[in-house]
Amino acid sequence: MKSHWFKILYFLGVLLFLVYLRLSNYVFHVLVRDSSEDSVASIVLPQENAEIFHSLTPVSGPRAFRVYRRGLRDVVELSGRAFHGDIDDENRLFYLVLKSDSGPLILSVNRGALSLPGFTVEQEGEGQRDRVGFRSTFPAYHLRKSDVHQVGFVIQDSAGKHFMMTDHYLVQNDDRWQLLLLQPYVLGSRARFAQNKLASFGHYLVFGFGEQEQAFRWTVGDRARILLPQTNYDGGDLLLQVTAFPYLAGGEIDRQVVDVSVNNQHLAEWVMDTGKKTYAATVPAQMIGEGGRLDIVFDINNPASPSAFGHSADERNLGIAFHDLIVSEVKDFMQIDKKDMP
Repeated sequence: MKSHWFKILYFLGVLLFLVYLRLSNYVFHVLVRDSSEDSVASIVLPQENAEIFHSLTPVSGPRAFRVYRRGLRDVVELSGRAFHGDIDDENRLFYLVLKSDSGPLILSVNRGALSLPGFTVEQEGEGQRDRVGFRSTFPAYHLRKSDVHQVGFVIQDSAGKHFMMTDHYLVQNDDRWQLLLLQPYVLGSRARFAQNKLASFGHYLVFGFGEQEQAFRWTVGDRARILLPQTNYDGGDLLLQVTAFPYLAGGEIDRQVVDVSVNNQHLAEWVMDTGKKTYAATVPAQMIGEGGRLDIVFDINNPASPSAFGHSADERNLGIAFHDLIVSEVKDFMQIDKKDMP
């Protein structure tokens, strides 16, 4: 009987300790914050109703995005320029919106980090604008709910609230965060992995790809990731098609097995044991993210370097060579060649 109660008390003690760690982590990273850091706001987002002129590419000075250590915490800093229309209101409120599958995180940017000088920008018909810079600083703890966050802005001034989501995304690669500009992908467009053919697609390659070669692009390492954050998806299943060939080291390797996942869900296993070939898999509607988001990861089982076999001095661990990729609606996949990406 004593042993039974001991087990119960032990279990409750472990449970309470885990709850304590969870709460203390939240308190330490969020509630106990530096006064210069932005606070979480509870405003209701209006409908997207405005064009907010913005840029997250700094004219000079520090880069637009960084994660750094402040004391015992990791802190995110995002800076740039943003303004709406002809309104020049020093009393405006400025909010940074980070939208993910877990919902929007809204941060009220400190007034002391608004109207920063030295961010002059010219817009056609608008003239020069200075003092439109901002710098948002917040605990990296806020990014833990998702590894993809779309960036947006709310500006509240005497004319009302102006809300706009941008094509900028914070994307996590292992433990490292990146700021990427990812424009919507048009379903049915053929992305060719060849020189002079990748200008409109290369920015979707988050990690795991080597340098561009004449007609293809190798994966390097055992994992590669392609992120299509928004598409013109309107329902139904999609078809993913990849034309590629494996690195087989001149016959020294029998095959490459590629595990394909979409939005953190297993989709297919492709066995590549021959030359260039097209591989396809149907992406069920329930697997597709908000806005048609497709986060595609390729896990390659046996990447190897040509130098290990004495074939060349190339020390990269090559997996598969991508020639092209298409995501299309299942009903339209027979007509995809008519929608080739320039």
